[in-house]
Formats: sequence, structure tokens, C-alpha cells
Amino acid sequence: MALFFHEKLSWKTTLAILASLAGAALLSANDFSSGSSDAMTGIVTACLSVVCYSSYMIGVRKTRAAQIDSAALTFYVTAFGALLFACCGIASPAGIRWVSDSRTWLCILGLALPATAISNITLVQAIKYIGPTFSALFGAMEPLTAMIIGVLAFSERFTWLTAVGMALVIAAVSSVVLGGASPETRPEPDIRETKEGQQP
Repeated sequence: MALFFHEKLSWKTTLAILASLAGAALLSANDFSSGSSDAMTGIVTACLSVVCYSSYMIGVRKTRAAQIDSAALTFYVTAFGALLFACCGIASPAGIRWVSDSRTWLCILGLALPATAISNITLVQAIKYIGPTFSALFGAMEPLTAMIIGVLAFSERFTWLTAVGMALVIAAVSSVVLGGASPETRPEPDIRETKEGQQP
């Protein structure tokens, strides 16, 4: 946003971004500390995911998608994604395997509703009201939440690097919350509402 759309970043926001990046890196240190080829492939893939996800967040803010209802936009995005994955699945050698047992369907439902639909609806709302930059900063809570669940539910290691990473992420998000959103991150006005208001 700052590079292509000349969004003004205060020194507090810049420090928060750097702290959240450092915290996320420390939280992920246990996963790629081995330096194996699989770890490096994961890092490269994650970087590509960051670029694509950032482009999506900026697109929601800077295009006419900002005028679409959050639930409707989520429907269009997931429907197009489902069509794309269906085509990729049909083209792959393994094809598409139909799931038959109820336990697997419950797991899929859990991924589809809270982890995809609800999270995307709230993300779109956040982008409209506070902008991509602050929404991305709050997104730094994702690896923190994953780490807490991993330690409590799956007995993952909790090291001093993990503790420092958690502290950095919490400090970054807290600084944004206490400092408040920038006045330039107000939601884009709805063109339909503007036209209706101008009618006699």
C-alpha cells in the first residue's frame, strides 16, 4: 500500500509491522530450523502465499469489490475457488475422490464455515473499515493462535524463541489497538447509497 498507493505509514505502524514479522518468524523457527529441502520449499511457498493474499486484501480495498456486501463477496470468491480446484482435481492423475464417511464431512464442514467463510467475511469487513495494512497486522495473530493450539492440543515444543515471538506479536497488535486506526482507513462509500442520497 505504501509503495504503490502512497499510503502514509507512521513510525509506530512501521515498528508494529517489523515486530509482527519478527514475531511470526520466531514462532515458525521450530518448523524450519532443520534447514531441510522440505522446509525451504515450505518457506518459498509461504512467501508466494503472502504475495497472493496481500494482493487479494489490496484488491478488496482498492477496487469495486469494496462496494459488494461481505457475505456476497465471500460467496463469489469461494465459488470461483471451488470451480478452479474442481478443474485442477479433474486434471490431476488422482482425480477427485468422493468422501463418504460422516466424520470426514464434519471435519470439512469445520474447515468450510469457521476457518473459511466466517473468517473471510470478517476479513473483508476489516479491510473496508481499517484498511489492508492494519488488517494484515491483526493477521499476525494467526501464527500465535496456531502455536498456542499446537502446544496445548498437540504437545508441540514451547521454547524461549516461541515466547519471544509471542511477545513481539502481542506487542505489535496491542500498539495498533491502543493507537487506533489511521483516519485514512475509513470505509469506502457505497456508490448506490450515495446516488440514493442525491435523489430528491
